[in-house]
Amino acid sequence: MRGWPPGTAGKNTPILEASHDDGGWFFGLFDDHRLAGVAVLGSRLVGKRPRMLQLEFLHVSSPYRHQGLGKPLFNLAVAEARRRGAKWMYISATPSEHTIGFYLRLGCQVMLEPDPDLFELEPEDIRLEYDLDANSVVASVAQDAVSGQCPETT
Repeated sequence: MRGWPPGTAGKNTPILEASHDDGGWFFGLFDDHRLAGVAVLGSRLVGKRPRMLQLEFLHVSSPYRHQGLGKPLFNLAVAEARRRGAKWMYISATPSEHTIGFYLRLGCQVMLEPDPDLFELEPEDIRLEYDLDANSVVASVAQDAVSGQCPETT
């Protein structure tokens, strides 16, 4: 995919295809025919917390960053996790100050005991968790915010 660092598409494509095949949830924001951002929530329970689903992917393309798209995408994933009966969301984030700061501002907390299998896949990442009961998000507000940013959403 254009705009991704070399090797990223090769690494992420099999993970995203497996998530799709397992019933994962995908939400893409499009500007005309360009992908502006995407969120992917896995369907399998992970981690040691009860009813924890993984936010498998959250990405905003470079030209669309700093326009407020990340938070609505996250909030839509939270709403879907709740709809699926989850109580927690597991996040494995790129170890950059910007990325970790983004998740901490949303109410995520650094995880003390990461899932060993997920840790093995990306040992350099920072693991965070999001308590769906402690953090209230209204899905319709998130949907409205996303719709206002990009006229074509799917």
